[in-house]
Parts: sequence; structure tokens; C-alpha cells
Amino acid sequence: MLSYIFKKVFEVGWKSTMEKEKCYLCCRFLRRNMVRSKESKAKGFFFGILAAVSYGVNPLGAKYLYEEGLNVESVLFYRYSLAALIIGVIMLAKIIAGRRVAGREAASTSSATGNIESFKVSRGELSTLTALGLLFVISSLTLYCSFLYMDSGVACSLLFVYPVMTAVLMAMLYGEKITKATAAAIALSLIGVLLLYKGDGETVLSTVGVLLVMVSALSYALYIIVANRASVPESELETNHNRFSKYLPHRATIHRLDMSAMKLSFYVLIVCAVSMALFSLTSPERHLLPLVTGREWGYSLMLAIVPTVFSLVSMGIAVRIIGSTPTAIMGALEPLTAVVIGLTVFREALTVNLVVGILLILTAVITIILSKGKSAA
Repeated sequence: MLSYIFKKVFEVGWKSTMEKEKCYLCCRFLRRNMVRSKESKAKGFFFGILAAVSYGVNPLGAKYLYEEGLNVESVLFYRYSLAALIIGVIMLAKIIAGRRVAGREAASTSSATGNIESFKVSRGELSTLTALGLLFVISSLTLYCSFLYMDSGVACSLLFVYPVMTAVLMAMLYGEKITKATAAAIALSLIGVLLLYKGDGETVLSTVGVLLVMVSALSYALYIIVANRASVPESELETNHNRFSKYLPHRATIHRLDMSAMKLSFYVLIVCAVSMALFSLTSPERHLLPLVTGREWGYSLMLAIVPTVFSLVSMGIAVRIIGSTPTAIMGALEPLTAVVIGLTVFREALTVNLVVGILLILTAVITIILSKGKSAA
């Protein structure tokens, strides 16, 4: 399209060379921005996929830690604490390195120092970060508890209702349109996830387990939505008023978070760790147990790094670039990851349902990527 514009620009007779030069520069600006937009979208989808795949390994570490005798509260507390420590060390190293560079550049020390991200947050930001942390800890706690009532693979498959919840909530509360491509992607993903569940038709799912997963899915959907709304500049916020408008959270409750995804994840994890520590005091059965063996430390570190640090930071980046609903749909890769782990680690059999389910999920992900790519163009 831009090539056609370039061609027409020089075919039309201009009254002056200056007008031609202005039009030429304008076209170059449009082309540069379109290229950057496509690159940004690709980056967003990459981090969305990385977040989903990383989060999909949750059952692997949790299952082994349960076998070691740890309770849910201990598993989650060490997961959050170790993840927050890792991100905190990385942030501190970046701050120190940035200040050293700023110190060497004497001419622009003040401006360079101002661009260095610190650990400081305002009261408004702290309230939004606390809300995000509570939503995330509720989602994780209910999901991990559901592993005690049903197979972890089934729980992760049921968890995938959260993209539907995200799309519906965004449409109801913020007037976001559900396009045909989005609806098709959601439908294909749900069918694929159902096929991933290898039930024999006689298996009765636990009611408590299903309710726990539904609460987990709703909390996760709300987390994605709040993270998205908090990252959108005030000038770009567009709310379609409807009968649900009175329930919309305004800037008084969702404060803009002008910070990196890593800093956001750090404070969310701090809130999660403190919440789990306090929750463990409510009952003797929930008291935190120490990590004793190297195996326990190893799996705790794995849970802290892969489904926590990688997933949270990647999801924060993806939500800011491609939005809530596309990022949620990328989550179709979470149960897919669980299936792959089952095939490779636990040597489960590869069935026709698995193959068809995997193909449908991949088709859904490709559909949403292509649709967003066209809209960017």
C-alpha cells in the first residue's frame, strides 16, 4: 500500500519542490511507524507465548514438592519469595550499572540519572500493585489447592476458561469488541482444551476442585485486565458507556503504573509472599514448612524462575503491547505445555484426541496472531 502511495506522489504534478519534499518525508514517516508497529506486535506475541508456556510448567514442580511433604502454603510462599529475590537482585544490578554509566557521562548526568528506574513507588501505584498481588495470589492458591482434588492436567485444562472470562469482561465493562477472529480463536481453543482432557467418560470431576479452578480463572482474568488498564495512558483510555459503566474501576482505584514489567512483577510478588505468610498463620495445618533437601530447593527454584519470573514479566510486556484478550488467548499454550510434559516426562500415551486438540489450539493461536497482524497493517 505504501509503495502505491510513493508511486502516486511522484506521478502527481506539484506546484513546488517543497510540497513534494514534504509529502515524501510524510510517507517515509508512515512507513517507519508501520514497520515499528509490526515489530512491536511480533514482540508482544513472542512474550505472550513465552508467558503461557512458562506458566504451563506449574504442575511439574508443585506435584514433586507435594510428594516431598510440603503443603500448598509453603510451596507458594517459597515460589513467591525466591522469585521476588531474583527479580530484586536483577533490578539492583541494573540500577547500580545505570548509575555508573550516568556518572561517567558528566555532561548529561542529571538527565541520565532521571531515566534510571528505582524501587520507589507512589501511594497510588502501591494500591494498584497490592490489588494485582492479591488477585495473583488468589489465582495461584486456588489452582494449587485444586491439584489436591483432581489431576493437575485436568485442572490446567479447566483453567483455560479465563480467556473467555477476559474477553467477556472487557466487552461488558470497557466496550471492547469481540471480533469474528477472536470468537473463532476462543471456540477453537476451548474445543482443543476439551480434547486434551483424556477422560474415559466415567470420570466424575470433584465439585470442590472445579469451583477452585473457576475462582482461579476469574482471578487470573481480572489480573490481566487490571494490568492492562493500569498500563494504558490516561489520554488513550476509551470507555464505551453502557449499563455496566457504573461498575467500572476509575483512575481512583486503578492508578497508572508507569514502570517496567520487571518492577511491576517485583512488587506483585512481594505482596504475594506477604499474603501467603499471613495466610499460613490462620491454621496449624497451614504453617510454613522449611526446605530441607536439595531436591526441595531445586523444585522451588524452578517454580520461582520458570512459571513465575519468566511468566509474570513476559505477560506484563505482552499485555502492554497486544492487550488483555490476545494475551489471554495465548494462554491456550498452557494446557498444551502440560500435555507435552506428560508425554515427555511422565511417558503418557499419544492419542488421537491429543493430536487433534494440539492442532486446534495451535490454529487458534495462529488465527489471533494473523488477525492482529492485519489490524496493525
